Amino acid sequence: MGETWISEHQKIGVLLTVCGLVFTLFGMLLLFDRVLMALGNLLFLCGILFLIGPWKTIVFFRQGNNILGSICFLGGVLLVVVGWPFIGIIAETYGFLKLFGGFLPYVIMSMRQIPLFGYLLRLPGISQLCDYIMASSKGLPV
Repeated sequence: MGETWISEHQKIGVLLTVCGLVFTLFGMLLLFDRVLMALGNLLFLCGILFLIGPWKTIVFFRQGNNILGSICFLGGVLLVVVGWPFIGIIAETYGFLKLFGGFLPYVIMSMRQIPLFGYLLRLPGISQLCDYIMASSKGLPV
């Protein structure tokens, strides 16, 4: 077997992060089900911890340019848990884009290589939006 580029902890982190995003999306589709969204948030945060490690996670959320995004994202998680899922998901989305928006061009570039997603990303309106996001990239935010 070939060498793997990521460790077992990072594989678990990817799985937890994807499951967290899926649970959050299902919670939104089911008319902002608070339990599914809270579980999705918990899985997402645990996935980030496993993916980059606890110390790097703390450093990432406390960086000077990430403070506003961290406050909005974690405040949104708290609002979802307390029982205000609609307002919480708005705050989370803003915080998520502030924190991880710099990775978006690289995600789009990777998704263009996958057959089904590549086709969808080449559709007329979506293609212009993706090209705009790719052109506004300033490099990785880490």
